[in-house]
Amino acid sequence: MNELFQEQILNAVKTHTGTVLRGAIPKEMLPDWIEFLNNVNSCAKDDDPMYKNEAFEKAGRKVIGILQFWGEFNLVAPKTSDHYKHKDYYIKEISEIYQGELTDLNAVFSVTDWDKSSTRHRDNADVLNLQCLGRTKWVTSATYDSEPTEHFLDPGDIIFIPRELWHEVSAIGPRANLIFGFEANKPGSRDTITE
Repeated sequence: MNELFQEQILNAVKTHTGTVLRGAIPKEMLPDWIEFLNNVNSCAKDDDPMYKNEAFEKAGRKVIGILQFWGEFNLVAPKTSDHYKHKDYYIKEISEIYQGELTDLNAVFSVTDWDKSSTRHRDNADVLNLQCLGRTKWVTSATYDSEPTEHFLDPGDIIFIPRELWHEVSAIGPRANLIFGFEANKPGSRDTITE
């Protein structure tokens, strides 16, 4: 199955599009709500300078401890620690699928679909986002003004977003995700693809 997912990722990079890896993580291995809530609680009480996002704070966004508020009901826990009993499994599986070096792992938690989970933006690294609980809608486009594509994620699905691909996310009710950021120029990823 990993070979199929790797092929999807290579194709997404070549075509500069997003792709959904359906059922990449078995549902019985996914975290539950209490794991996310404990992570949120821990980050709200944490003051680790390694996880501070100064640009986020300078933009006037709310931060409690190191817990970031992307919206009124959308939280980002930048330090996952050991709150997820299968975290090592996710890292191993997703790193094997991507064949790159994991550089970042965040938890995202939306209490409601009242506000958008994220505005349209692009990242400077490749991202794989694991849908753990609930559902999300992703809208991707190669350029800011190009025709958008919608992707819907269910628990166990992973969406691959190549670096610099425009995307925005909407929760469909309460949801929780783990976001895996990868260095985009490591062997097995960009260097192999662009040669």
